[in-house]
Amino acid sequence: MLSDKDTLALLIARVLFTLSFQNKDAHLFNTIKDNFVVFDFLSVSQNGFLNTLDKIPNHDYVIVNPPYLNTNEDTRFETAKCTDLYAYFLENIIKTSKGFISITPQSFTNAEKFYSLRSLLLKKFADLTIYCFDNVPDSIFKGIKFGSTNSNHANSVRAAIMIAGSHVKGHKITSLLRWQTSERLKMLDHLDVFLSDVTLTARYFPKVSGFFENYYNSLDLHKTLSRIMSSKPTQYALYVPSSPRYFISALKKPVKRSSIKTLYFKNEQDLNKAYIIINSSHAYWWWRVKDGGMTLSQETLDTIPIIDFVPDKNLIFALEQSEQKNKVYKLNAGSYQENIKHPIELIDKVTSILCNYRILSLCHKNSEMEFTNYTRY
Repeated sequence: MLSDKDTLALLIARVLFTLSFQNKDAHLFNTIKDNFVVFDFLSVSQNGFLNTLDKIPNHDYVIVNPPYLNTNEDTRFETAKCTDLYAYFLENIIKTSKGFISITPQSFTNAEKFYSLRSLLLKKFADLTIYCFDNVPDSIFKGIKFGSTNSNHANSVRAAIMIAGSHVKGHKITSLLRWQTSERLKMLDHLDVFLSDVTLTARYFPKVSGFFENYYNSLDLHKTLSRIMSSKPTQYALYVPSSPRYFISALKKPVKRSSIKTLYFKNEQDLNKAYIIINSSHAYWWWRVKDGGMTLSQETLDTIPIIDFVPDKNLIFALEQSEQKNKVYKLNAGSYQENIKHPIELIDKVTSILCNYRILSLCHKNSEMEFTNYTRY
């Protein structure tokens, strides 16, 4: 069954379907006519005032690439606070289908506003498999974005492919995958090695690679950076630029840029602990697990799991010296944004006093395909 509220779109789909399969049925165009149904999938909701979900054409499973469009809160839906059309589509699908395959942004895995959508998914399906894809340096889907006033017209959506109702019990999810264009086939061939069985909750779906499943499970997620931060300004401050890409830096002196977060601590010891943690690959990995969007949110910083360690004075001094000589600049909206990019050798030394997961350093690269050369921990 193909359904759309656009009559012309359905006719085009019917023609394309016929051209693809009519070699087996000369009358296919007419045979399949009744399977192409003009219907507004969002015109009904379980909480609807006049219509009900049983008006949706009968079906078992759904394959869907719904529109990604921020919209007004629609109180007919349990997912009203998501304020996005793709959440409303998925709600009706969840409530009327045995399962589905969807292509959506990966934002539903972590954004607070999608809490209700995550709740519905977990309540209905004991089997979920979610593949998450970054948009750099290569993107999983090509094409262009429409209606954008930005000079970049490339399809920049960080996409997710979700499979529900496959009868393969358990919840699985990948990391936010990156790969080079030349590695596309390798990435597709190795997709499942990046799946992990970590616990998905309504609060967020952690995008954990299979290579870090044991590491993630070993962390105390209740013992976080927020515990050693001060809610009030103090003399012990760190400055964290808000636009990570391949690294995150925590600085003792602010840099010249438009977006930066200031974190306060109660004493020098806590300051130096946070200084080590945020500059490590552990913190960068956590950002990829918890979010991975365009900016580093305060929530992501607050929830970085703390690992017990004794701050190394030599490493602290090395980081302070690095702030003086490793400045980098990026042109953004006509102005140069300043940051500090510590050498990877220094980041590796910092990370090594937190944990023995040496391959954490690979998270900074623009491809995760190198992980396939390693054994899963």
